[in-house]
Amino acid sequence: MNRPPSIVAITIGDPAGIGPEIALKTARNVAPEVGVVVVGDLDVVRRVNEDCDFGITLTELAEVTRERATQADIVPVIDLDNVSDHEYGVVRGDYGQASLEYLEYALGKVTDGDLDGVVGGPVNAKAITRSNFRFDSPSSLVLHYADVDQYSIMLSTEGLHVSHVTPEVPLKDVPDLVTEETTLQTIRMTERMMRDLGTPDPRIAIAGLNPHAGLDGLRGEEDDRKIRPAIELAQDEGIDAVGPESPDTVFASALNGAFDAVVSMYHDQGHIPVKTVGSMDGEIDVSAIPLGLPFPYSALGHGTAFDIAGHCEASPASAERSIRLVAQIARNADAS
Repeated sequence: MNRPPSIVAITIGDPAGIGPEIALKTARNVAPEVGVVVVGDLDVVRRVNEDCDFGITLTELAEVTRERATQADIVPVIDLDNVSDHEYGVVRGDYGQASLEYLEYALGKVTDGDLDGVVGGPVNAKAITRSNFRFDSPSSLVLHYADVDQYSIMLSTEGLHVSHVTPEVPLKDVPDLVTEETTLQTIRMTERMMRDLGTPDPRIAIAGLNPHAGLDGLRGEEDDRKIRPAIELAQDEGIDAVGPESPDTVFASALNGAFDAVVSMYHDQGHIPVKTVGSMDGEIDVSAIPLGLPFPYSALGHGTAFDIAGHCEASPASAERSIRLVAQIARNADAS
């Protein structure tokens, strides 16, 4: 029996950026594989549709309904009507607030069960700091609706899935944040996410913190003292985890099929290989998936790109990947 398509909301992000454009392109391109609901300001979406000559038929939804979200050749829009006038490429506090209001609406709907997942459009940090919204970032908003204290990020592109033990912090703070506990927890969440993405028995490599994974203590002691015990505990739990692997070769090994995912220790160690691979053809084809959330959610692998907003040349590759991944997670969660 064929399952109905997943219903995923994509927010337009900051109205001044490329978010409205890529939301429209994505909703058009992934249908009918996934039912996509655009959450934003209808006047902004209409203007972008006209400026870019997309010719997309838009329909306003008062509430999310599965039937309306899967109509062929029509893009449904939830109109929060929170933009008084629209400009491209500007930093405005009211736009920053609007971008978080779109995300809050979508998160409320997914936690209520009206949506199967959410993809958050690109926001501008400066605009958000000028807003009066009660949350200061998409991350804090997601944490609130997920009712968790923290989460880890997995970056995903074609052939490479990389999670991160530590958050986006100064490099000098990383060694103290890499602990046996945080490493083990990230391994567990990575293994669960790979299963949710359709890999039943994922093989996971854990990158070392230091050059050559410490080289038996000659290049640092954290790898043997903190990371290796976490890997052994994960193995005891039945997780197919190996390492610590030398960070300079483990990502290439994963790309060549030796591993299904890599656990990296810090932001740049994991972000650089994924964003390099995900940008090889000139488009940023990268998704950012939080681990440990009770609902499917993804952010995009790029920002608002104010410099090309309104030029109608933004690539939807990251958004399309994110929509499909979120829909896949939702389908697999329903089947489990």
